[in-house]
Amino acid sequence: MVQLSSALLASILVAVTSARPNGFINHGCNRNSLRYENNPDSSNYGYLSAACDRPRSINLNVCIANNNGMLVWDTVKHSFTKSCSNCSVNNTAILACKCNSGNGVRDAAINLNDGIAFQFGQMTCN
Repeated sequence: MVQLSSALLASILVAVTSARPNGFINHGCNRNSLRYENNPDSSNYGYLSAACDRPRSINLNVCIANNNGMLVWDTVKHSFTKSCSNCSVNNTAILACKCNSGNGVRDAAINLNDGIAFQFGQMTCN
């Protein structure tokens, strides 16, 4: 009976983990194609683009906020680019910036794969 319960629990955990919406890198987007638009004069400033089933992009300003010098997932108090600069993204989906903390500027980073999903053919904030 214990083995049956363990097997059932394991299958439920696998199903829940598989249904988790975030992890756009794990759902068909190529990590080597990640690009972040860091030019404030560009109409795409703050956008992340990636080659998924076809090229996709998402405005990170609607997903991420600067909270006292830390990048955090926040779709309400977003617009991190108002107080962060020199941002870049690497092929492990880490967005790194210099952000105002209230006491100066500090290095900040966030794993984009933790808060961006690839659902219904689009990259979305969780």
